[in-house]
Amino acid sequence: DGSSTVIEAGLSAPSREPKHLLRLVEDKIESIDMGFGVDLMVLSALVTETLPLAQTSLTETNGKIGPEALIDRLVNRLDARAVHRLVPRTSHIPELAQSLRNAFAGPSLWPAQPERPPRPPLLFASPEPLTVLAEIPEGPPARFTWRHVTRRVVRAEGPERIAPEWWRTLSSRISARPRDYYRVEDEDGHRYWMFREGLYQESAHGVPSWYLHGVFG
Repeated sequence: DGSSTVIEAGLSAPSREPKHLLRLVEDKIESIDMGFGVDLMVLSALVTETLPLAQTSLTETNGKIGPEALIDRLVNRLDARAVHRLVPRTSHIPELAQSLRNAFAGPSLWPAQPERPPRPPLLFASPEPLTVLAEIPEGPPARFTWRHVTRRVVRAEGPERIAPEWWRTLSSRISARPRDYYRVEDEDGHRYWMFREGLYQESAHGVPSWYLHGVFG
């Protein structure tokens, strides 16, 4: 009937996988009313990027799948403004170690952190204060009170010490204190990720404080 339609599909990272590229286009084509048929289809790559080289093994296959394929499908279904991804930041403090960016913003220049002890899937935006009773000053908690409910600890792992970022406090009066993180389990089987901020030897900075930073599923 002389009409034309334009559909767009984007990628969050360079790709040369035919199945993935065709899948993105197919999702868009399904929404078009073909009427009496189509006379001509033209595929154009408006923006191209170099695909970085990857080291492959002659004896083993790398089964690790990146998130880009899933991100591309979500973006093409929901719109780019509705999809975001977490990228590493220049910090080792858990609540500062990642930032939320647009799915097409590209990779972060700060490398991902190396292997470390397990992190909870639910991390609080701000650590919540705890009232803790420990058997020894520098040891894990025996009991803790969170949101007005007291829980008894039956298992604990740690500590995992995270050093303070002292350079962030040079221009302020707030002192940087180390954190000792523990993974603990209460008598009902619930698991928590908590930390003690400060050391008892640092008498000049006051008594250490306890915080809950996340929960495990």
